[in-house]
Amino acid sequence: MHTLTHDQFQDVSRYILANGYFTCFPGLDVLKDCEEIPAPEPSEFRDVLFIKDRQPVAVYEYGFGFRVLPVPKDIPLTRDQFEDVARWLQERGQFRGCVGLDLICNCDVIDEPADAWETETGKIYVRNGHPFMLEIADTGFIVA
Repeated sequence: MHTLTHDQFQDVSRYILANGYFTCFPGLDVLKDCEEIPAPEPSEFRDVLFIKDRQPVAVYEYGFGFRVLPVPKDIPLTRDQFEDVARWLQERGQFRGCVGLDLICNCDVIDEPADAWETETGKIYVRNGHPFMLEIADTGFIVA
């Protein structure tokens, strides 16, 4: 098992957080054959890096979920990935009929994958790399 210093762990973790996509459960195919490296500081609740072939694959943030590499910037989420994030927000969030512009500003928006004939789709709002709000078409918002 490899060990990392606190600074090394933080550097790799920051890279994955900045460049990866969020998911609650990345699937066993993503984590298969990965080495798990827990954060070096002793704690009951530790973040964990997943490394395969000496390359970072994912980081698990305790109590939040996974960030997984690589994520090409021009490829949208699949339906399953979108539903996974939406379900996570629904479980942790609170419903609001409407929200102010202060919550929507400076966000990245991920549209729900849909067929061409579907006009009303959901949206996930991401701020600082973390999903925090789900817009349900014609219904309202769930804010986590």
